[in-house]
Amino acid sequence: ICWLSGGCCHPQFRGRGVQRALIEARSALARDLGALWLTSETNPDTAEGPNLSRRNMLRCGFEELFQRPQYVKG
Repeated sequence: ICWLSGGCCHPQFRGRGVQRALIEARSALARDLGALWLTSETNPDTAEGPNLSRRNMLRCGFEELFQRPQYVKG
């Protein structure tokens, strides 16, 4: 099992496919190392707009299985 977490792209380079390329490269490495399952987590889309990380994960073949509550310190 491989957990993809903590990948990001500097704001200066966003919108160029870098995050998607990183997801695909990390996924390929995990498969090459024998991972049968890949998992990740990201925030859901909100009323303010889509979560681009979530969209990239879905484009790369990940499936949304569930949403869990998130607690925010108020």
